[in-house]
Amino acid sequence: YRIPGLDQPGRVVLQLINECFGSPEAIRTRLMGLIQKQFGVEVDVVVHPPSPSDRSETLQEKQFREQSESLGKLESEVYNHSALQSLRTRFGAEIISVVPTQAKTIN
Repeated sequence: YRIPGLDQPGRVVLQLINECFGSPEAIRTRLMGLIQKQFGVEVDVVVHPPSPSDRSETLQEKQFREQSESLGKLESEVYNHSALQSLRTRFGAEIISVVPTQAKTIN
């Protein structure tokens, strides 16, 4: 591929969000080979490695973050609840874990 009117090869620039398909160099090499094989031209390929600041979070990451934040808030409310604090003080009780439950509707 050549840019119309210029005598230099075209360029493909990719920004990875993760390395699930391999390292940037491996992707670069495979993509250059694929373009050469399919189109018979040489293209300059640049592949930038993933960076947390260069991408938005995935739906899975967002869900995990929201669940973690929600659980953190719930744990804080439980540990700071006055009734539970008095039980902890009076009986030397210890809160082992906090597990959220799903609200159930009774018909």
